[in-house]
Amino acid sequence: MNATRATDFFERIVSDGQQAILTPTAYGEVLHASIRLQYEQELRLNRQAITARFGRRITSWTELYKRDPSIARHHEEALELLRQTLGGNNVAIATPAQLGPISSGRPYDEKLVRLVGRDGLDTNDALIFMEASRLGITAIVTMDRDMERARPDFDVYTWV
Repeated sequence: MNATRATDFFERIVSDGQQAILTPTAYGEVLHASIRLQYEQELRLNRQAITARFGRRITSWTELYKRDPSIARHHEEALELLRQTLGGNNVAIATPAQLGPISSGRPYDEKLVRLVGRDGLDTNDALIFMEASRLGITAIVTMDRDMERARPDFDVYTWV
């Protein structure tokens, strides 16, 4: 993630008096990225101690995550600060209850499969588009270039 570009983006939102909205799935991905960075840092800084503790070399953040949930537990305070910081920077976090109906009238499971198949998106990206549509959002700002595949339905900006 390019922290400088993201910081510039959020500063622009505040200075222009605009608001950004995170869909429920996008918010989950933001939290996931923060947790991942924490585990990667832990692994990078304490590899020898982690190897000694588990009796074998742990090679990835996901392996460490599966073996040691305490790092995520200790990261809760940072996640709460992140949540508050988002709110303080004009970023609203949409809840599942705020999502309107699927405009096509298709069932949730069918719509998800269709988006994955039509646009070649992973499931979380497809869910973000579904949720954005259900919130009436037509423009998305992302650092995830593969989301440009949904351009017929959304304005996708990847310049952040």
